[in-house]
Amino acid sequence: MKKLTALFAALFLTMIGGTFISCSEDDELLAPKNTWVKKNFQYDDTDLTCYFMFTTSGYTNSSLKNVPESSQNGSTTSIKSGLTVVVVPSSSGTITGFLTKDKFICKTFGLGENSIGDNGEEESGGLSFTMSETKWNVFYYANITDFLNSQSKTPPEALTKSSYSEFTDFTQFSWQKALRNWLLNALED
Repeated sequence: MKKLTALFAALFLTMIGGTFISCSEDDELLAPKNTWVKKNFQYDDTDLTCYFMFTTSGYTNSSLKNVPESSQNGSTTSIKSGLTVVVVPSSSGTITGFLTKDKFICKTFGLGENSIGDNGEEESGGLSFTMSETKWNVFYYANITDFLNSQSKTPPEALTKSSYSEFTDFTQFSWQKALRNWLLNALED
């Protein structure tokens, strides 16, 4: 119940901040953009480290090498606008599930675009939403205790090291299940 109250308080502060403060990247009430934050989650029997980065204008970093085509903004060193999520096995957890230490999962939920299903096709009855800055602010503030201590301008090494490759077997991983799990986890903490 405390987390639900905190979520509504964060949403209220975000709305008030947007109403009374000019919108710039220096606003303290808005969640950071072009900055990676991370949190550990569990998915079935696999401990995962998840990296989140929101951008309204795209994100470019010359260190990027492994950006999947669906997340690219014209090149492998640029990510399109929206919320990018990179999922890797947690170094502190056991890897007994589907994901191995040299694999990663990445998806960008494009700004203003409807989310799509796990296999790249629209799914009826599934989780569907349009990514927005307000949704990023709510998610960020619901997880603020973890995110404040994990902010970095450096992309996750899964996107920068050639020893990693993209995991594409979506019979074993579901974005819809992961997102539901992360959102519920944020409300329960």
